[in-house]
Amino acid sequence: MIDEPAQRTGHAVAVLALAGPSDLALSLMAAASFLPAIGPAPTALRVGIRLDGRPELIEVGQSGRQLEAIGAAHLSAAKLRKIAAWLVSADLDLRPFYQLGATHPIMGPVASSLRGLKPLRPASLFEMLIIAITEQQLSLAAAFHIRQRLVERFGSRGRLAVRREHRSPTSPRSPFAHLSDPGLPALLFCGRNLVGYRHGAVDHHADHGIELPSRFDPLSWHNHEMLFGFVMAAIAGFILTAIPNWTGRLPVSGLPLAALAGLWLLGRIACLNSALMPAWLAIATNLSFPVLLVAVIAREIIVAKNWRNLPLVAPVTFLGIANLLMHLEADGVAVPSGLGWRLGLAATIVLISVVAGRILPSFTRNWLAKRLDIDLPAGNEWIDRAALSILHIGLFSWALFPAFRAVGALLLLGAAFNLWRLLRWHGSATVAEPLLLILISAMLGLCWARHYLV
Repeated sequence: MIDEPAQRTGHAVAVLALAGPSDLALSLMAAASFLPAIGPAPTALRVGIRLDGRPELIEVGQSGRQLEAIGAAHLSAAKLRKIAAWLVSADLDLRPFYQLGATHPIMGPVASSLRGLKPLRPASLFEMLIIAITEQQLSLAAAFHIRQRLVERFGSRGRLAVRREHRSPTSPRSPFAHLSDPGLPALLFCGRNLVGYRHGAVDHHADHGIELPSRFDPLSWHNHEMLFGFVMAAIAGFILTAIPNWTGRLPVSGLPLAALAGLWLLGRIACLNSALMPAWLAIATNLSFPVLLVAVIAREIIVAKNWRNLPLVAPVTFLGIANLLMHLEADGVAVPSGLGWRLGLAATIVLISVVAGRILPSFTRNWLAKRLDIDLPAGNEWIDRAALSILHIGLFSWALFPAFRAVGALLLLGAAFNLWRLLRWHGSATVAEPLLLILISAMLGLCWARHYLV
C-alpha cells in the first residue's frame, strides 16, 4: 500500500508506486557516465518542468526500496506523483527480462549486476527532441556542452521550494535532504521553452569539493587555456614558420625559440597554480610569452622591412591584452564579464580570416594551374577589404557589446561577405586534394561560427 503524500510548509512529498526492482542511484550513475567527468554521480534526480506557465523543480530520491518525490507546496499529490513516476520510469517492470536472462552465461551476470537500472526520461517531448538533435555530434561531451550553451543563452531561472531540513513520511531524515535548497542551481529544458537553472560542471566541482589551485574557476580556466594556451601556441607555430617565407630571413631557432617554448610552459603552470602565488607574479609569468612573441614577430618583420605583414602583429597583441583582462576579472578587478575571452576569440578569428585570404587562393591557383585549368580563382581587392572590414568591426563590437542587436546583424553581413569571398576562390574545383578540402571546410566552418556568435 502506498502512503499518502505529505504536505508540509514549503514543499509537497509523494511516494511513488514501483513496478519491479528500482535502483535510482544506479540509474543516476549510468546517466552520468554519458556526460563529461565532473565528479561523483548525484544521489538524487533533480529536474525542471514548466507547469501552468511557470518553471518548477522536482526532486526524486530513494530511501530503501521506496522512491520519494518532492516539489513545491502548491503542486497536487496526483500531479507530483505522475510527473515523478514518468521521470524515473517507475511503471517499467523489468522482471520478465531478468528471468529471461538469468540462465544465459553472458547476459545473466550482466543483468544481475544491473538489477534495478531504469532509464531516466526527459521531462517533455521537446527536451527529447533537443537531446536527439544535439547528440548527433562527434561526442556526447560535445552534445552536453551544446545543450548547456542553449540553456545559458535562452533559459530562465527556476527555484526548488524545498527546505534544506525536511522529513520524509517513512524515514527520520531523507538521505537526499542535503541536496535540496531554495537557491538550487541546475540546467534543464522544459515544455516549449528552455528553462535554465545552473547545475553545470562548475557547480559540481563546488558541490563535491574538487577545486583547482587557480584563481580561475574551472570553466574560466578551461576557456583561458584553450584560447591562450592551445590556440596561442598554434598561432605562434604558424607565424614563426611563415616569417622566413615573408622576410627571406633565417627562421627563429636555438635559444630564442627555446625561451619562447619555456615561457609558454611556465605560463600554463602559473595559470593552473595561480592561487598559490601573488596575483602579479601569475600575470607576469603568463604574459611573458605573448609579450616576447609580439617582440620577435615585430623585430623580424621590421628588420626585413616587410611592411605588408606588419598588421599581423595587431591580433597577437590583442590576444595578449585579452589574456590580461581574463586575469584581472579572475582577481576581482571591475572588468566587463567575459570581455577577455570574447576579445581573445575575436582576435583569433580576425587572424584566421586574414591569413586564409592569402594562402587559400594561392594554394588553389597553384593546384589548378598544374592541371592546366583555366578557371582560376578571381582576385578582387575591394571585395576582400569589404568582407574583412565588416567582419573585423563586427567581431570587436561583439566583444565589447555582446547584447547589442545591431552587432548581430553586422556579424551576419560579415559572414555573408566572407562566404561570397570564399566561393570566388573556386574551392569546389579542388575537392580531389585532401589538404585544400580541409582548409576550405575550415573556412566554411568559420563562416558558420560567426553566425553562431549572433
